[in-house]
Amino acid sequence: MTDQQTPYAKLTDLQAVKVDMADLKSQFSVWRGEMKQDIAAVRGEVAVLRAEMKQEISIVRAELKQEITAVRAEMRQEIAAVRGDMSQLRGEVKHELASTRTELIRWMVAGQLTTVTVLGSLIFGVMRYLMR
Repeated sequence: MTDQQTPYAKLTDLQAVKVDMADLKSQFSVWRGEMKQDIAAVRGEVAVLRAEMKQEISIVRAELKQEITAVRAEMRQEIAAVRGDMSQLRGEVKHELASTRTELIRWMVAGQLTTVTVLGSLIFGVMRYLMR
C-alpha cells in the first residue's frame, strides 16, 4: 500500500488490530486463569508441606524431650552414686585418721615409757655405781 491509504484500508487494518487485541485479551485471560490455578496448586502444596513439617518438628521435639529426660535421669543416678562414693570415702578417711591418731598416741606413750624406763635404769645404775 502507499502512504496515502484509503479510509477503507485503514478501517480494515483497525478491525484486524481489534481482532488481534481481542485474541490477545482472551489468551491473556486464559493464561491468567492458568497461572491462578498453578499458584493455588503451589499454595496448596506449600500448606501441605508446612503441615507435614510441623508434624515432623513436633515428633522430633517429643523424641528430644524423651531423650533429655532419660539423660537427666541417668545423670541424677550417676550424681547420687558419686555422692554415695564420696560419703563412703569420707567415712573411710575419718576411720583411717582415727586409727592413725590412736597408733601415733600409742607410739608416743610407748616412746615416753621407754624413755622413762631407760632414764630410770640409767639413774639407778649411776646411783649404784656412786654408792659403792
